[in-house]
Amino acid sequence: MSSIVTTLPDTIDLPADTLAVLKQLVKAGNSPVEFILLEDQFAVVDQQIGIVVEDDKLCGLSIRYCGFESLPDSLNTLTDLRQLDITGNRLTALPDSLGNLANLERLYADHNLLDRLPDSFGQLTSLREVHLDNNQLVALPDTIGKLANLTELHVLKNRLDEVPDSFWELANLQSLYLGDNPLAVLPESIGNLTQLRELYVHSSNLTTLPESVGNLAYLHTLDIGHNALNALPETMAKLTNLQFFLYISNNRLTTLPETLFDNLENLIYLNITDNQLTSIPDNISKLTHLKELRLYNNCLQLLPESLGNLTDLKELHLMHNQLT
Repeated sequence: MSSIVTTLPDTIDLPADTLAVLKQLVKAGNSPVEFILLEDQFAVVDQQIGIVVEDDKLCGLSIRYCGFESLPDSLNTLTDLRQLDITGNRLTALPDSLGNLANLERLYADHNLLDRLPDSFGQLTSLREVHLDNNQLVALPDTIGKLANLTELHVLKNRLDEVPDSFWELANLQSLYLGDNPLAVLPESIGNLTQLRELYVHSSNLTTLPESVGNLAYLHTLDIGHNALNALPETMAKLTNLQFFLYISNNRLTTLPETLFDNLENLIYLNITDNQLTSIPDNISKLTHLKELRLYNNCLQLLPESLGNLTDLKELHLMHNQLT
């Protein structure tokens, strides 16, 4: 069970430089904070300084919603840190010295005011998860491509209109949350991310998808809704592991590729609402595991007879079409 302490217990024997950084942090926020000892790195606490200590080493640090406007450069002395949670502060930048945290595996920095990341970010080669949602990032550093161990990246709701070429070298990335950015283009090099399981590029400015999206053979979740797509690549039929959902709503589609559903038999949820579709391919009948189908707000006049083969279907939404 977590416990709150105003000073660290004598039983915790941390190095002097670590203790000095913790004391700096207590004074750095805009409101009084206390220490709280956390059971593990995944415990969440707000408006207090949470610490995780293992073998007399500080391996987890949480300073969520503490009013911080900056972090001290001395943070670079916390070289045993594996997790750092700075969510919900007023940070406009991260110190360049952050790159010295060679053992850092997880960084949570959602809901700040960050507009850039330091070039030293690429030195954090142990990183596995990075959370940067709801910031003001206008660019990512070229060095991000050096994060060879990164498996999960969240940069939703920022101001990115492009990402560096090195971004597409993150060969071990499995979950990519890139939506709610003003991205105009996804390059063909997205096909290099062959380990992707989840891809969220919704609510952007995309007008096309690259053919190479078909290379993402492990993809089980794809959200391309709320863009300006007027066509889908035929290669999407190769995404045989799509299972949890395919979300294509709020685009400008008038037709779908005839082969789109040929190999998507594992798909459970399909949403193609708010487009301009006049017909649905007959091979929708191959979605034999589909449980929910949303087609409302289109221009459908007829439904294919093969729709009756979807025997696992639980929900069918067809309102606001032109069905007679």
